[in-house]
Amino acid sequence: SPTSSLRIVWDVISVLMLSYDLITIPLSVFDIPDNMLSMVMEWFTLVFWSSDMLLSCITSYVDQGSLVTNIRTIMRNYLKTWFALDCIVVLPEWVFKALEW
Repeated sequence: SPTSSLRIVWDVISVLMLSYDLITIPLSVFDIPDNMLSMVMEWFTLVFWSSDMLLSCITSYVDQGSLVTNIRTIMRNYLKTWFALDCIVVLPEWVFKALEW
């Protein structure tokens, strides 16, 4: 449910992760040396946003005042709305991670 306490906590964490990304991504142009915290946060944010994509496929939503709980409808809606943008943001990060190995 989009109003469950678990979903609200997830959304609060999303705001924190977005804030972190908004600060750290522009700073990456300065080639600041990595430290343990930055490496952990880099992985944490990548896994978090990837998990968010999966959760978006199964989280019900409200459409014209009605709660939509059908998984196929939820997935179709996600694919039509946020999926492309999420892929544009998350997939290159996984590619960069794979190339680092």
